[in-house]
Amino acid sequence: MIELGGGKTWFTSLELEQLALPGLPKSKRKINERAADENWVLRVDAQGMSLARKRGSGRGGGMEWHLSLLPDAAKAELVKRGIAWMPANDEDAVSIARQTQGWAWYEMQTDTVKAEAERRAVILDMFEGFVAAGMNRTSAAQATHQAVKDSVGTIYNYLKLVKGIRRADYLPALAPRRKGGGKECEVDDGAWQYLKSEYLRPERPTFSSCYFNTAKFYAAPRGIDLPSEKTLLRKLQREVDPRVIVAMRKVMDAV
Repeated sequence: MIELGGGKTWFTSLELEQLALPGLPKSKRKINERAADENWVLRVDAQGMSLARKRGSGRGGGMEWHLSLLPDAAKAELVKRGIAWMPANDEDAVSIARQTQGWAWYEMQTDTVKAEAERRAVILDMFEGFVAAGMNRTSAAQATHQAVKDSVGTIYNYLKLVKGIRRADYLPALAPRRKGGGKECEVDDGAWQYLKSEYLRPERPTFSSCYFNTAKFYAAPRGIDLPSEKTLLRKLQREVDPRVIVAMRKVMDAV
């Protein structure tokens, strides 16, 4: 059983199978095949340390793979579940934090928004299929337009939204977002600071629990009305640097 705690950095293929992470095959055999194809056993970090290691004989043998070998989508999911964390000075930290936040936002959206994101992802899959078949991008965009009726310009806009993003993380990027223009909700500064101090702790509490504590122990006694949980989560994602979130919510090493 994999324990929560945020500090796990080594995983067996069986553990990865059980976790069913995005961006990875779903079976142990396929994960091992991918490890072989990508030469995980030969990969090293910047200091020349191996990113693969043998398990001790008392733990059943086999290999363990370092977190950094996994695709970004898988790492983001591990961070999100509280199983792993990326150090604040890690080059991947900001990317992982942003992906985690993106999926957190996406999961709160309506079925209509999610359905549109999925539709757009299918359109891009079609476009990439035409390119893989030998078409240039202009011809592929035109062929896709004829099949789905979204304009060529719209298809190019979808492509811009996912530039630099792995296919496994397309949906949050493609989901339609309401444009701004309305007045931002007002939040009591004391309540906002209380909420942030609750959330940005190494114990990694959920945002929902932090919102509940802020409402019960700070806002209610002072007669303060808080905006909705979703509104404050979006405010946090918009205003707090992901590097700060990673640094403050990491599990501290035992002294």
